Amino acid sequence: MTATAISSPSARAVLVLGMHRSGTSVLANGLATLGVELGERLMPPSPDNPKGYFENIEVVAFNERLLSTCQSRWDSILAPTMPEHVQETHAMLAEKLLDDQFGRAKLWGIKDPRMTRLLPFWRMVLDNRNTGVYYLLANRHPASVCASLAKRDNLPPALALTLWLQHQSQGLQALLEHGGLVVDYDCVLNAPLEELQRIGEFLHLPTEKFGALQLKAFSDDFLDPELRRNSDHSFPAEQFHNSRLPELSLQLHNCLSLWARTNGTPSQQLLEQSADVLRQLELFMQEQYDWLACIDQTRMDCARQLLHSAMELKSAKKKRNQRVSTKLLRLFRLDKLCSTRQR
Repeated sequence: MTATAISSPSARAVLVLGMHRSGTSVLANGLATLGVELGERLMPPSPDNPKGYFENIEVVAFNERLLSTCQSRWDSILAPTMPEHVQETHAMLAEKLLDDQFGRAKLWGIKDPRMTRLLPFWRMVLDNRNTGVYYLLANRHPASVCASLAKRDNLPPALALTLWLQHQSQGLQALLEHGGLVVDYDCVLNAPLEELQRIGEFLHLPTEKFGALQLKAFSDDFLDPELRRNSDHSFPAEQFHNSRLPELSLQLHNCLSLWARTNGTPSQQLLEQSADVLRQLELFMQEQYDWLACIDQTRMDCARQLLHSAMELKSAKKKRNQRVSTKLLRLFRLDKLCSTRQR
């Protein structure tokens, strides 16, 4: 159940799992502080994430293409279904991608919330490369995640909460199967150096070798009060009337919070509690499968229509600009001709 089970791999990878807006960027920056290689081309900061995403641009682009090939998106509720031929062709591309991005690095990491939904695929790729894997699951209160997604993507609370449940339950399933560590967002903000020490010990990294300036930069410069912009832990009652979503999400969050107090070796009681929570969630999702699939399909259809409309608009603008350019060219030639005749 712990990372010590990894047997003499050629390299070690750290996979950051968890829902979007759950503190995965904070966790990835902590890994970089501990010396984990994240790649050279990282996604630049943006107003939504002014401290940086710490996501490898090439890996994110690959995951987006793979999801699109599977008729899925980052915000699809149901896990992507991957045909065998898609898996085989993309596995070769994925191995080349990892070779290009991380080369001979002995300890490298990937932070992209899409990895959580594509974990079976990536696990197969890493097994083929004889790469040992450490799993880190970022956890944040679901109400805070919903508020953050509503602000960034205008996602309805029920949809955001369902996505949180899907991502976090898949992350917990990975920990039950392979072992791993849960890192709580609020714990990192409240006690950053202690959490870095905890992560370093889990990864078998001697944290004492890292300079005080590096640790201070993470603790004092990267972590600031702005990262608590959405710290509300309450659900809007009017959005969840007669819904089990808040109840189930709190059960899962409480379970993950208990994991976050361990060093990667949960008690038997916690393992049993985790398995029970996952069974309840699986049953709930099975009961809701038809309408969840309908929501996914409707949103995919709308996205295609918007893309088609955008392409048509772009094409219309191009044609308009070409017509304007042609008319300007004709006017220029006419003006030049008139000027020549006047001479």
